[in-house]
Amino acid sequence: MPFVESKLKNLIGIGGNLYALLKSVNLSNVYFAGMGAEQARAYIIFVERNRKLLPFVYFYLITNEGKMFSYSPESIEIKNFEAVKEEALQMVESMGFIMEEIDLLSLSPQEAKEIVKTLPFYYENLEDFKKFMDEMEKGYKVDVGEVEIIEEGGEEEKEIEVEVEEKEISEEKEVSEESEEDRDTIRLIINKYGLGRLPKVERKSKISGSLKYVFGKLLASS
Repeated sequence: MPFVESKLKNLIGIGGNLYALLKSVNLSNVYFAGMGAEQARAYIIFVERNRKLLPFVYFYLITNEGKMFSYSPESIEIKNFEAVKEEALQMVESMGFIMEEIDLLSLSPQEAKEIVKTLPFYYENLEDFKKFMDEMEKGYKVDVGEVEIIEEGGEEEKEIEVEVEEKEISEEKEVSEESEEDRDTIRLIINKYGLGRLPKVERKSKISGSLKYVFGKLLASS
């Protein structure tokens, strides 16, 4: 296996720029010698330094511990990025992780700074990371409309109604004569004992990225 356990605890002091980042959208059970089976989140990281890439795989355990794996050899040519990324994906996917790549190029400098704050391998002390994430979770607010949760008796379903402002698809599109021409109501029915489902939206519209983020948070917390 080209990725071997590293003596590094984090990437502080490594230097270079974050070239690519993949993060698991799920938790999966992992086993490390002397630790037993634990749930963890996986990260695939490429750091660019001196025109070469340093590949890493990092596991953040829910017990607030981290395990770093580095590539052997330590650095690779940029032209080999895709091949090594595929090796890293095979490693973590075989462990049950579903990975999502973060589009770093689309981020503003401020957004990039915010992303870094959510990465455990950029903390000297993981207690500081845990504290930050706990505070962020408590301070989370839905800021794209009203969210109403209605609970009904028996084997109740939770109904979450999110009212959002719809963006115009084209300036050439005629203004609708509906009484609420600027807004649509999207109803998300989440079964208390399942992941829920999204009903079809009859009008063709482009849902904003922020709304998709809210749906992601709602599903993750259900």
